[in-house]
Amino acid sequence: MAQRLVALALLLVAGCGRLGFDPLDSPDDLVDPDAEGPLAIDYGRRWAVLARGGEIRALEPRVVGEAADFTVTPALPDGLAIDPTTGIIAGIAPELASSSTYTITAGGSLRSASFELVLDIRTAVEVDSTTDTADLNPGDGICDSGLGDCTLRAAVEEANATGEPVVVTVPPGTYPLASQIQIRAEVAVVGAGTRQTVLDGQLMTRVLKSIDGGVAHISDLDIRRGAGTGGSALEVFNAVAHLSNVVVAQNIQGGDGGAGLKYTSNAVGTIEYSTIADNVGDGGGGGLNVNGSTVDIYRTRFVNNSAAGRGGGLSLFGDTALVTIDSSS
Repeated sequence: MAQRLVALALLLVAGCGRLGFDPLDSPDDLVDPDAEGPLAIDYGRRWAVLARGGEIRALEPRVVGEAADFTVTPALPDGLAIDPTTGIIAGIAPELASSSTYTITAGGSLRSASFELVLDIRTAVEVDSTTDTADLNPGDGICDSGLGDCTLRAAVEEANATGEPVVVTVPPGTYPLASQIQIRAEVAVVGAGTRQTVLDGQLMTRVLKSIDGGVAHISDLDIRRGAGTGGSALEVFNAVAHLSNVVVAQNIQGGDGGAGLKYTSNAVGTIEYSTIADNVGDGGGGGLNVNGSTVDIYRTRFVNNSAAGRGGGLSLFGDTALVTIDSSS
């Protein structure tokens, strides 16, 4: 059964069309030029986690065809607005909103096109140091390494301890890690963009792990040079992890599979608008290993991944492993 699932998954990956983006870029401009009809719209992400009270990075649509106007339903929360002529969503995220799904409709002379976008507004913790030190007192509501700064590790540890949904914002820079960072609560890690925010395992440690019911949202960053026995960039163990606009590259693995990403033990997740490239593993699935878990892959590219076992790009194990692949290659 495992062999048949592997073959099916690889066939689906190989059969998906090219979307016209640099394979080492996170595909922010993935409107399919072959989309049916005279009008198509895509925001380059299906979800975004925003910081309460902060100015958001403008969400700009990619449009195929001519759009005369843009509308959104339901209405965006106070502080956010959509430009009716460009479709750009911008403004200040409100303090009281939470997570909602919005339908943006582009109107043209011949027909209309719609796109669903989830906006999840949370309390924010802003990282201000590229060092890798732990939180001084997890659970006190303060991200503090003891040196007066907020590191990525301290921010996640504090979020794990409080249990409140949090977005950790990570500015541009390279963040070298000495050991993996575990996500055990509902935590979003949002960078400044691919090739700008880089989480670096230094070829000596796994970078991230979502474990024991953790719910991770990871976007707009690179995860590079992780090393481990499986899921060297990110391992998801009996937990949830959603990736959007992420580059997973140059990770190595010396164990049972998944040099880049590994979902195992009833894990669940989505990978969208991302690039998984140049990952090398000894086990199955150099780019992605799915073991008894469910993963949805959308508009994502696998490039130059390799494995000594089965599936250089992607490998499935177990009768309950399920991968859905759409508009990817």
